[in-house]
Amino acid sequence: MKLKPWMYLATYISLIFVFALLYWLWSNEIKTFDGEELSFPKSLYFSTVTITTLGYGDILPLTKTTMAIVASEVVLGIVIIGLFLSSLWQSFANRIEKQQGMLIKKRLAEQNLHKLLSFYSYLSVVINNYKLALCEVTTPLDKRGSEFKLNIDFQFSDLKDMFGPSLLLKNSFNKSVFNNYYSNLELVLLEFKFILSNFDLTDHPEIHANIIEFLRTSKEGDVKEALESINEMNSDDGKMKKLVIDMIETIEPNLEKYKSNLVTPVIIFFIVLKKQTDLILTIEKDIGNLKTHS
Repeated sequence: MKLKPWMYLATYISLIFVFALLYWLWSNEIKTFDGEELSFPKSLYFSTVTITTLGYGDILPLTKTTMAIVASEVVLGIVIIGLFLSSLWQSFANRIEKQQGMLIKKRLAEQNLHKLLSFYSYLSVVINNYKLALCEVTTPLDKRGSEFKLNIDFQFSDLKDMFGPSLLLKNSFNKSVFNNYYSNLELVLLEFKFILSNFDLTDHPEIHANIIEFLRTSKEGDVKEALESINEMNSDDGKMKKLVIDMIETIEPNLEKYKSNLVTPVIIFFIVLKKQTDLILTIEKDIGNLKTHS
């Protein structure tokens, strides 16, 4: 385990006092230049010049024991100061590396955000087309005005015209409202998968979580084939299809009550639409906020 620089420095300073005490204890085996007795302050001075390898020669060890003590302090001083400088450099290098890592991470995050917002310029078109299809499927003909406006509080009965032809100008009027919705939904799902595969959303966990939830909800609640089967019921002059439409207008969307019923796929469709509406608006808002604050 590598020690921090201040630990080596503390050890280095501590050794000065430890060896000063040793010199003071062996003062009778150490000669001073002025011939006076080696006091503790002089021992501290001798220890300091010894560990720093200065050695002015005004105090000299006379015996092998004191020579060994002096040599030990010199060696320990050199080793510890070397370790201190190495630790200091390593600490500095780590700090620089950390700063560089943070700068690189910040730069990559900025590039990722720039690419995401650039892609959103295209994605917003796909989302707007999806919202138009969502608006059409959740707004009956008698409630549609001159322009489409998304009604987030739509009711189950508002789906009564979902089997009729889509009147959006982009379509050829031969595609049903719910089929047009699924066509636009598939485009949104495709682009959301592209975002997850090509953009790092680590710094935007809410967007990531909502996209995952949108994909999951759409997959689990996919009743397109069941709705197409209802729409193609023509063998009885469309009576069964009309019955489903009448039920849409009159019943409450209770999935437990109509668990195995002809109208069950429509109830599931309604529940999923509610979730998808909330999620798409939240995702759109969150990405819009990124664009505002970038």
